[in-house]
Amino acid sequence: MKQYQAIGMGGTFDHFHVGHQHFLEFASSLAEKIVVGITSPQLSAHKIAADQIEAFDLRWKAVSTFLTQQEISFELFELNDTYGPTLQDSSVEAVAVTEQTVSGGSEINHKRQELGLPELPVHVCTMLRDANGELISSTRIRRGKINRAGFTYASLIKDGFVFSQEQSNAFKPAQGPVVLDVNPMKLTTPTFVVGDIVSETFLKHGWPVSLYVFDQKTLRQDYSSVSLQQLMDTTPVTALTNPAGQITKELTAWLSTYCDQLSSQQASTTILNIEGEEDLATVAAVLLAPLGARVYYGQPNQGMVELEITETLKEKFSKALQP
Repeated sequence: MKQYQAIGMGGTFDHFHVGHQHFLEFASSLAEKIVVGITSPQLSAHKIAADQIEAFDLRWKAVSTFLTQQEISFELFELNDTYGPTLQDSSVEAVAVTEQTVSGGSEINHKRQELGLPELPVHVCTMLRDANGELISSTRIRRGKINRAGFTYASLIKDGFVFSQEQSNAFKPAQGPVVLDVNPMKLTTPTFVVGDIVSETFLKHGWPVSLYVFDQKTLRQDYSSVSLQQLMDTTPVTALTNPAGQITKELTAWLSTYCDQLSSQQASTTILNIEGEEDLATVAAVLLAPLGARVYYGQPNQGMVELEITETLKEKFSKALQP
């Protein structure tokens, strides 16, 4: 016999990951049935990168599928406030929370005291951490830091990365659709443009850009541009050295910091002027940028390659860099 017949818990369960699995299994170890609240879109609207939170039905389905596969007895409901069914005449005998939601358990018991109800036991689940000791969370997935298994994308390039010929060849074909024009409506999220010609194209059309990356060369030849020079005269510029066929640790560190600023909405339009070669900055940007961001880079004699940062794209690039 388990400790309780039913235990209550709640969460967003966005981008369902190993930490969610751990939390649900923790609750199941305490009770015969778990009563799980899935936060409504309204209750989740304040979260970081809320525009990237999955639809309610997808989050509901992910929890339901996992619990069914694990043969865990459960009941799901839409959670519209902190309390769920815990203030009613309910079968819930205890509450499970994580390290980050302990205050929610305290709030439930404070409200129960006000209503003359006995407090519910609160059980705290220790959250899983990645290889760097940081919490595995949906927020970090949406920010593009980790995948659902807790793998940290920056770990591939944080100490610098030298591409083998095979790896270089893997990135030569267009990694997404080739376009000659851009719908400005797509550029409401952070936008990275890599390459002198692509940067000029965006400038010409007045399309919004978060980060320009160029090396004042095209097809390996020096390239002088009046419009890019004017941009450099009026926009903050960071100069970095990045040899051909590499991503330096300095480039990774700078892009990581910039993407953190994007997530906190503190970043402004910036130029990264590369001494050497900027081509592979595209790979670093895909690995480090938040979900929903866009990256544009040039494909010789074809046009611009348009990439939307998704989990699938990050996994594709990540696997190409692994042995």
